Amino acid sequence: MARTKIMIPGVAGPVEAWVHLVTGRVRLSVDGRELRNQGNNVFTLPGLGGTVVTAWATVGRLDAHPVVRVGDVSYPTGEPTSPLLRALAFLPALLGVFQVIGVMIAAPFLLGTLAIVRSQLGLRTKTTLCTVIGLIPVVAIITMITVNAIRRYSS
Repeated sequence: MARTKIMIPGVAGPVEAWVHLVTGRVRLSVDGRELRNQGNNVFTLPGLGGTVVTAWATVGRLDAHPVVRVGDVSYPTGEPTSPLLRALAFLPALLGVFQVIGVMIAAPFLLGTLAIVRSQLGLRTKTTLCTVIGLIPVVAIITMITVNAIRRYSS
């Protein structure tokens, strides 16, 4: 997984920030050494001259790249998620109108699209995958309803 390195003044090395695909938790490393989350997405980064720099990392539910904040300055680690991709990620949720069965079918597809949105894939790839994965359960439900209707009214 490709990660963007950013330079933060006062920190002893390049900072990498990424989002875990499944849990959505922010991870940080400095000079390739992963840092421990101190709680509430607070990280202590090694500073220049042996000092410690406190940083906060935030990420939205559908963002692939977190924002690292040191003091009053925010450092984005990548491009924000496009509104189209945010909408496509929730395409499987449309099955909620079919009550329990629809939710049971849609849940794994929804988790899949959320993992894709958080991934480091390109925008076109993410959009294509979310569209295809989002439409699979919708087409399946519509096909099942159509087949049942044909059977019911043809007999």
